Amino acid sequence: LHEAVAVSLNNLGSFCASIKMNDLAIDFYGKCLTIWDIIMGKNYERFAITMANLGDLYYCQKDYPMALPCFEEALVFYAQNPVQYKKNLKNIGSLAATCYQRLLQDETLSYYEQLKADYEEFKKMYSKYIDDKE
Repeated sequence: LHEAVAVSLNNLGSFCASIKMNDLAIDFYGKCLTIWDIIMGKNYERFAITMANLGDLYYCQKDYPMALPCFEEALVFYAQNPVQYKKNLKNIGSLAATCYQRLLQDETLSYYEQLKADYEEFKKMYSKYIDDKE
């Protein structure tokens, strides 16, 4: 396992996403994340970038339950250095907030109450970084 392989897998994932080969993109991003986790750990900028890329792919597919944890994982890293990553925090935070809002439109979800509580906690943590459109 090498860093260059992970970078290549992330780039292949982004390329596949751009040409709507979403299943292949997900596979490449997943392999990339595994390598980043093994060689650098989750507390690493490139891990956060790939996680945000994967979240964006799910978001574009309107698969909000899958996008949300990807965005939240990326936010954990970016929030450690909010000055340096202010733009990332704002962009990804707003996407995560939109995921919550879209999911909360369906009050029949079995986990609706937990989701509502999670969103309130999310807003407390990231309120200064998100555009809350409620």
